[in-house]
Amino acid sequence: MLKLNRPASLPIGVSLTLINPTGEVTRFHFALTQGEQELTSALSIPAPILWDTRSPQLYDLTAELVHAPTP
Repeated sequence: MLKLNRPASLPIGVSLTLINPTGEVTRFHFALTQGEQELTSALSIPAPILWDTRSPQLYDLTAELVHAPTP
């Protein structure tokens, strides 16, 4: 879940970049409309690399807020 500290004053694009342990990049794009404050979504990760204590497979996730295009 992504939560803004106040409702969006304009439409906002949300770009998520996921980098798996081997360096492969997967991107996800979402939008918040004016007045929204939260985004909740399930991400489908292609071929996830499982984690265990002997081989901790760590993923890096970056969230970026961008100006949403206007119609």
